[in-house]
Amino acid sequence: MKKHWLALIVMVYICTQLSCFTVSEDLFLEGDQIRKEKKVDVPTQIHLVDASYISADKGFSVVGDTVVTDGALVRVGFEPAPRRQWRVPIDSIAGVAYTDNVVTPGSFIVGTLGVIGITAGVVVLAVAIFGSCPTVYAVVDTAEILQAECFSHSIGRQFERSDLDKLNVGGASQGSLSLRIRNEALETHYINSLALGIVEHPLGTQAYSTSDDGIVIVRNIVEPVAAQDSKGRSILPSLQRRDGVSYQTDSALTKAMLIGNEMDCIELAVYNPSRSSNATVLLRVRNTLQATVLFYDIMLRDQGPHALEMIEALNSDPFYSWNLGRWYKEVSGIRISVMQDGDAEFQSKIYDAGPIAWKDVASSFTVDNTTDTLRIQLSMQPDYWAIDWVGFSFDGSEPVSFRFAGCSSIRSSTGQRLLQAEKAVQMADDDYTITNPGDWFDVEFDTTPRQNMMQTYFLHSQGYYIEWVRGSWLRQDKPMHVFKPSWNKELRDRLATAWLTKKNNFEGEFFQQRVRPSGVDR
Repeated sequence: MKKHWLALIVMVYICTQLSCFTVSEDLFLEGDQIRKEKKVDVPTQIHLVDASYISADKGFSVVGDTVVTDGALVRVGFEPAPRRQWRVPIDSIAGVAYTDNVVTPGSFIVGTLGVIGITAGVVVLAVAIFGSCPTVYAVVDTAEILQAECFSHSIGRQFERSDLDKLNVGGASQGSLSLRIRNEALETHYINSLALGIVEHPLGTQAYSTSDDGIVIVRNIVEPVAAQDSKGRSILPSLQRRDGVSYQTDSALTKAMLIGNEMDCIELAVYNPSRSSNATVLLRVRNTLQATVLFYDIMLRDQGPHALEMIEALNSDPFYSWNLGRWYKEVSGIRISVMQDGDAEFQSKIYDAGPIAWKDVASSFTVDNTTDTLRIQLSMQPDYWAIDWVGFSFDGSEPVSFRFAGCSSIRSSTGQRLLQAEKAVQMADDDYTITNPGDWFDVEFDTTPRQNMMQTYFLHSQGYYIEWVRGSWLRQDKPMHVFKPSWNKELRDRLATAWLTKKNNFEGEFFQQRVRPSGVDR
């Protein structure tokens, strides 16, 4: 785990005369096709699974399961470095592309990154998994209990952001809390900082995080007395218990709404007998895998080789990333509105939570106190969210006693203490702890429980992740759709088709295909 210049996974910078990468299908080889070649004497681009590639002007040779070549590694944002010899396992190669046009060494930004294999096993790149982000577990005896996923929509360096996730663990009676941080996807995770937020609050109250990384303390939680979907059907039973039996838009409604550019709406009724002007809505939510399909299938895969250009922009182009982020912020999230005389008055917004772990989140706002029944509307893109539970509090937020505890130790899967990783995550700076598929470590925090006070723990994290390139993305054997951040009909139609085609089986496949080799020591 070292700084960027020692990272395993880095991004591609494509620099040809046309500023794009083109390749004919008969000149693109993968897996066993590479093994059969033995020796190639023409200029070649060797695309690695991490989105970088090696410019090999004199081709390459195959020795067993390894490609041997002399060339320069092409990646984003690194200083030029001399060419060198490479020995690359074929399992680490997305594909090789021959080109009839000789590209001179001066056309590339080169670096000194070495190719490092995962020590615990081979990752199968045909697996269609995406969007896991760092997953956080509490370890009880030998069981791992899922707690959270960190910065799930920080899809590149320009999208790096902080995240605050409530941990559903009991008080740390031993004076410490240990969490396991896993990389379970074909991604590289750049973890900038990790800290334990400790909230002390009176008995009988509960602590929740907000979308802007704040904390609210609430008491006397009540549940809605009625809940209806967009068609007026009661969905109250789906929202009354934290049991994973959640509300999602049904498939028929999803297709019609996506194509028609309509939002799905839930209308809630809740009693406010004290006629308080302060309301806090509490939600247990997570994204469906439609968000994963949007990014993985529509925004990356369907672009073919242009996906590499997008990945580069997400990590190096502030304006591109700002424009994409602005667009996504508009179309995503859950909008919370108060219904007044048939109109929905917008109050606040809950931002994306990720598709893996349930997230407890709150939002506070003022309401009309002239009635004892409050009607709230939750609106969102159809089938973009799973909502497991909804609650309300009208007592106003209690004062917050909130402090952060930095990690006291980080240990690898073999128990080795990782001093450099401990230093890297103490604060948000340019020093990162970097994990690759299958990597995990245990981080420990010191806690000091106080008598007559409850403690709720929150994990504060900051970082970003980079998706690994699939070899199939680089071929041009199907129509390509260069992605533009516009919620137009063509994009909505493609998303509806892609999502509804794979929805029924995708979630089971997604969780079964996590990358979890053992014995990794980083």
